[in-house]
Amino acid sequence: GYQIFLASSIFSMAATPVLIGWGPGIADLLARFTPAARATATKREFSEGHLLIIGYGLNGSNLARAARRTGIPYQAIEMNAETVRREQRDGVFIMYGDATQPTVLESAGIANARVVVIAISDAAATARITEVARRLNPLASIIVRTRFIAEVAHLHTLGADEVVPEEFETSLEIFTRALRRFFLPRQEVDRMVEELRSSSYEALRQSGVIAAPPLRLPDFDLVSLALDDHSPAIAQTLSGLELRARFGVTVLALQRPDGIVPNPDPMEPLRPGDSLFVLGRPADLTTLEHFLHGKTTGVQ
Repeated sequence: GYQIFLASSIFSMAATPVLIGWGPGIADLLARFTPAARATATKREFSEGHLLIIGYGLNGSNLARAARRTGIPYQAIEMNAETVRREQRDGVFIMYGDATQPTVLESAGIANARVVVIAISDAAATARITEVARRLNPLASIIVRTRFIAEVAHLHTLGADEVVPEEFETSLEIFTRALRRFFLPRQEVDRMVEELRSSSYEALRQSGVIAAPPLRLPDFDLVSLALDDHSPAIAQTLSGLELRARFGVTVLALQRPDGIVPNPDPMEPLRPGDSLFVLGRPADLTTLEHFLHGKTTGVQ
């Protein structure tokens, strides 16, 4: 029994490298006979230049919604059968299938797709789909969402035109919002964002991105002050109120029911229900608020 056990162990160890090499091919062969490989879809004809969305999570569903609103023809592929059934009932062009299989991509019209967006969480499946999609359509623009920056280069090698790593985009969003809180000029923030993206995210790993310290205004607040029907500012103009001279504040925008008016006309009369977006020191803003609400103030 010992000899049989030893011989079996040696044989299995010797066979392991060969079986590992055959593994992907065997898996692809078996996958052809699974239900996920036999795509089912809301019936449609694929016109030249449609959008193919692989993965119907948050990113995929938002993209499909935008495509419907703008009239862009699209087709989605999803592995969650319940999601597919629910969305098909709502008229979404979505099919159930495993997008790593060429037959599923072909059923979704990959050959005629103008843009392919891969938005799934499985890194191995993402790489496989990217490779197959590029082989089936050499001309399509392939945009891939991935989790980590480390996967960007490999996906580009497999044929992706653009790779959006969540790790980077999250940090970039925080980066942008934080700098704007320090009143760094918007064009400077946008310039740094473009530099980060154009350098394939490498710049984020380097020090010294910001050459000069940002402007800090710790003693200022930006608030919105609404005008009621009895405000003494009603029917007066911003020029006539002289808010900067009297209160030391600056009006940046005016909000009305039909939208926000940036840099409002100083000769425009104010109306009930208007809201002023005002920048100033907290004490000055409090004084202005009292005035706008008809309370007594010592400012002349």
